[in-house]
Amino acid sequence: MAHVQKYTRGAAGVLLAHYDRTKEVKELQHPEKTRLNENLADKEQPLEQHAFLRQRLGEVKTLTRKDVNVMVDWVVTMPKGLASGDEGKFFKETYEFLRGRYGAENVISAYVHRDEVTPHMHYAFIPVVEDRKHGGYKLSAKEAVNREDLRKFHGELSRRLEKAFGRDVGVLNEATKEGNKSIDELKRGTARETLARVVSETERLTAEIKNLNGNIKLLEYRGEELKARISDLNAIYTEKEQGLIKSYENHKNALNRKIEGLEREINAGLAKVNEIKQIQPRQTITGAVKGVTVGQVKQLQDMAIGYIRTARTAESLTAECSRLTRRCENLEKLIPSRAEQAKAKQEREAFRRLPGDIKARALAAVQTPSRGAGGHDMGR
Repeated sequence: MAHVQKYTRGAAGVLLAHYDRTKEVKELQHPEKTRLNENLADKEQPLEQHAFLRQRLGEVKTLTRKDVNVMVDWVVTMPKGLASGDEGKFFKETYEFLRGRYGAENVISAYVHRDEVTPHMHYAFIPVVEDRKHGGYKLSAKEAVNREDLRKFHGELSRRLEKAFGRDVGVLNEATKEGNKSIDELKRGTARETLARVVSETERLTAEIKNLNGNIKLLEYRGEELKARISDLNAIYTEKEQGLIKSYENHKNALNRKIEGLEREINAGLAKVNEIKQIQPRQTITGAVKGVTVGQVKQLQDMAIGYIRTARTAESLTAECSRLTRRCENLEKLIPSRAEQAKAKQEREAFRRLPGDIKARALAAVQTPSRGAGGHDMGR
């Protein structure tokens, strides 16, 4: 006999057009009776429906989320046992009952439709309740139409109509005597409820797509950030390693210059040796050497000692030069290896900063049967 539905702002727009027939309704059973439709709330609420909805929502505390229900619609159908002559009185009494229950200041419209399967009224209102915690009023469909309200609704409406008509008009039946159990029972011939659900689902999917697009942009941004950081790190490592190579090269060149100087000294010493070879000493009767001065002997001794020292220094410097050469070669090999290590570290850090849902999808995408044969676990 009556059922209720709550709607978001997006879905409400579709329903408001259905109420006043500003949008064509193809499934009408009696289109010739559309002119007999009427809005019982037009005097108390003369504003256009959308305009009033915006105005009233601006007067109370309202959440701005898209999933918030901003409108409630009670659809009350005239009982089959009620005479056609009582139709006007039935809807008027029902309207008064609903207006008193949910507040005259919150009614959007109360359209009676006579062009569908059965005459019925759409009592649309904004679910405003008292904010007991913070004072004032707030929007809350959950509190305005709660389980207790649904349980008592049909019984209280039945008593109101029974008092007005002096008899039971058939509001209570097996489906309604213990509460509002039948939803959309008398609207089978229309697609209104389906359309509202589609609109609501579309809003939800749109919000989810928007969220995914935001995550994609975040991933793209972090990817570019990662590339830049890896490039910077490669430059830093390359600069450091090349600096070490340059330092070793300078050291090696200095050693080479020392070796060259020692070689010149050795060559000079060899020249002196040749000069000494030209001396022709003779032995005297006493066994002394004739033809060689004391100075020449001293010079020969100094040359021998100097040659030994120079040879040892040259040998040591040559070994050091070889060691530095090998060190430079090793450093040149390490440059790409360290750059790869730095890149891998940056990739792991970037992966840790990803949102949880994106990280889960990325891991799911790479977890294939062959993963254990060499795949990398980025979550580590």
